[in-house]
Amino acid sequence: MFSPKKLLPALDKFFKSEKVDKKQIREILKSFPPEALAKMIEAVECKPVDRKQSQPEMYAKIAQYDDKQLQDGLEALTKKYKMKMVEKLTQKDSDLWKEFDTSVLVKPMEQLEKAEIVKSMEKLEPDTMLEIVGNLPQDYMAIVVTQIDPKEFADQLIKYFGDILAQVVIAQ
Repeated sequence: MFSPKKLLPALDKFFKSEKVDKKQIREILKSFPPEALAKMIEAVECKPVDRKQSQPEMYAKIAQYDDKQLQDGLEALTKKYKMKMVEKLTQKDSDLWKEFDTSVLVKPMEQLEKAEIVKSMEKLEPDTMLEIVGNLPQDYMAIVVTQIDPKEFADQLIKYFGDILAQVVIAQ
C-alpha cells in the first residue's frame, strides 16, 4: 500500500525530527531483536558484527551512540522495524504524526476503494472516530449520515439518548 520510494525517506526524516525523543527511541530499541540491532551497528561502525553477541550486548553498544550515530543506525533498519518504531512512538505521543508530510499518509488512502476505507475505519477507537466525524464539513456529514443503518441508529438512540428520540417522535 505505501510506496517504499516515498515512505522510507519519510521515515528517516521523521527520526531526524527534534520532536522525536531519542531517549524513547533508545528505550524501544531494547525490545528489538539482535538482527535489527546488528544492522544498526554495522551501519554505524562500517564493519561486520559478531553475531554471537547477545541482544543486551548489542543494545549496550547502541546506547552509547550520539544522536547522529543513532540516526545513521536507524536509517539501516528495514521498513518493518522502522514502522514498529513509529508505531510505538506515536502510541505514546500521537502528535508525532504531524512530523510526516501529509501526502505520505494520505496518498495510500486515496488508492483504496471506498469499501476498503470504511472497513479500515473499524480499527479506530470509537472516540477517535467520533472526533473525526465531528470535524467533518457539513456536506460530508450528510454523506456519513446516509451510511448509518437506521435500525442500529435507532437502537443506539434508544439505549443512550432516549430523551432525544422522544423529541424527534413528538416533533412529527
